[in-house]
Amino acid sequence: MMMHIAVLSATAVSVATTVVSLTLAFGSAIANGVGAAFQGAGAKKTENDTAGARGMLAILRHPFSILGLFLDFVAWVLSRLALRSLPLFTVQTILAGSLAFTVVLSHRLLGTPKRHNDIYAIAATAVGLVLVGAAAESQLADPPSVHFKVVLWALLPILSLAGLLCIERKVAPAVLGALGGTAFGCSALAARAIVDVDGIMDLVQHPLVYVMLMNAGLGIIFFLRGVERGHVGSVTAAMWAAEIIPASIVGFVVLGDSVRPGWAVPAVVGMIITLAATITLARPVEIP
Repeated sequence: MMMHIAVLSATAVSVATTVVSLTLAFGSAIANGVGAAFQGAGAKKTENDTAGARGMLAILRHPFSILGLFLDFVAWVLSRLALRSLPLFTVQTILAGSLAFTVVLSHRLLGTPKRHNDIYAIAATAVGLVLVGAAAESQLADPPSVHFKVVLWALLPILSLAGLLCIERKVAPAVLGALGGTAFGCSALAARAIVDVDGIMDLVQHPLVYVMLMNAGLGIIFFLRGVERGHVGSVTAAMWAAEIIPASIVGFVVLGDSVRPGWAVPAVVGMIITLAATITLARPVEIP
């Protein structure tokens, strides 16, 4: 009897943790999507200001841009918290769904034309995210090996050099988006692999914290430079594809990520649907 109660109690705790973590992940997606729409509105409203560095400062000073950056920070914090108990596959796919919120809000803030395909893509995103969320199960990552940590550190200079070369040689903007997505994926991997901490001091001293922060910085730089040179939609699509797929595979193979028993196929289908819908939503739109 006592064993039965203990099992029920453990199950209840697991379910509660999953619900809380999914709430954090979806909250992150909403904040990310709304933040992107506000940043786009800030850029649109200051597009006639001084070009160059002063023009960038004008964009950053606009209230919409400030609000957008704050929401981006909130989204980042929520996603890192969600990764503490949810696999990378789940959190990263949910974050990709943020583009649906951006598209919906952009209709109001930027006056972007409504496309029939967008409606279907947003509905498909909802279906995909429901499948991914339903397949989620609360779990801690396996403690990473020394080799895993070394590889994450080694990728920092490699990504930095690759990004600098791409910027100097003016490669396709989507390539910069993919590099940014790779950096964001490494940041998520580092966050997911931080399992052996006990208190704030352990966290501050943990080497993977700095891998997480530096990769996040690289991701932002590469993404913004890609958007500067090309269409935000194609760059964003490349970023999400490079961020979700490799990191999710590494999470399953190296960190022991998994889905609920019997939910592997629905989870993969949900990810494919979400990515396809994201690419559809990222197509260029003419803003009047």
